[in-house]
Amino acid sequence: MKKLLFARIALAAPIGKGLATIGIGAAAALLLVASPAWAACVPNGPAIPNGATVTCTGTDTTGVGNGTQNNVTVNVLQGASITLGNSGQDIVLLNANTITNNGTLNGGFGSTGINTFAGNVITN
Repeated sequence: MKKLLFARIALAAPIGKGLATIGIGAAAALLLVASPAWAACVPNGPAIPNGATVTCTGTDTTGVGNGTQNNVTVNVLQGASITLGNSGQDIVLLNANTITNNGTLNGGFGSTGINTFAGNVITN
């Protein structure tokens, strides 16, 4: 995410009997102040590969997995969130996965935060 800072700078310089004002337009004084570009969950989406390590650091609206993945490690870091809305499944994996949630899993009506099958380790 980039923040835009607009500045208009006026310089006064004595010229003969008067002052000339030099205006530096907003386009010339446009400053881009870079802030960290946080990805949501990487890799993300329903088609993550088996054995992947997924790290969530921002706001994700895609979710993690589609219920067919095994041996996946998911780390939802503090301050991160997964939000899918009504009837969504934030994290849906199959077997032998490790999920650590230090963030927020948001859901609407009929939603599931974490859905797994067998042999999973979940820390919330």
